[in-house]
Amino acid sequence: MAIHVGTETVDHQMANWFGDPSQKEIVALATKDALKKLDEEIEKYEAKGFPTDSWKRYGRKTNEKPNAEDVEWFREVGIPNSITAYVDWRLENDDLVLADIPGFGVAIEVPFNHYVGDQLVHGFIDRVFTSKTVGGFYPLDIKSGLKPKTSEQLGLYAAALSKALGWQIEYGYYVYGLKSGVAKMTPPIKLTGWTDDLLSRIYLPATEAINAGIFIPNPGDGCYICSVAEHCEFTQALI
Repeated sequence: MAIHVGTETVDHQMANWFGDPSQKEIVALATKDALKKLDEEIEKYEAKGFPTDSWKRYGRKTNEKPNAEDVEWFREVGIPNSITAYVDWRLENDDLVLADIPGFGVAIEVPFNHYVGDQLVHGFIDRVFTSKTVGGFYPLDIKSGLKPKTSEQLGLYAAALSKALGWQIEYGYYVYGLKSGVAKMTPPIKLTGWTDDLLSRIYLPATEAINAGIFIPNPGDGCYICSVAEHCEFTQALI
């Protein structure tokens, strides 16, 4: 959450900057906001009886990094790396500019309500960009860590934008790996195959299972970023 808040500050600053943006100044402002959000999250959870030393340590532990990606790692490394990487990515891809959403404004954390069948799905689209040279609209999702394994999330964004605004969304992107200090961008991901019928085959069974109290364990790499993994009997072999 803190890293996302920092990237929001980056884009708000770049959208409202007059003249050439100062990379150093944008990084400083965004890092300050991200660290403030981290402190707010720490205060909130400690007030609920969850001190930081009980928080899940993200990433595979090694002898060199026994507390891999713990709170202090995020404060000292993860957040600064991510903000710098995102600013670098924005400045290197200056053909992409933030779209303007009618009735909302600059396309940063765009809220949506989209029905898949009779199931309402509510969410936020990280960003929607357009190209200064070829036009079009491109939903983009920001990941501080690994690239997602499917394009389903972007497909939902495309369907929501198409239904709400009548925009024809053909491609989208993930930007990922920010914590490494270098942001990576996927090639254009084709999204036209994500029809409501296809989305319903994902969301409706999941909703039915949740409503029935059925939760099927799926241990894997996701266990390393799960906040309750240390209390889960299915993931003990992994952590």
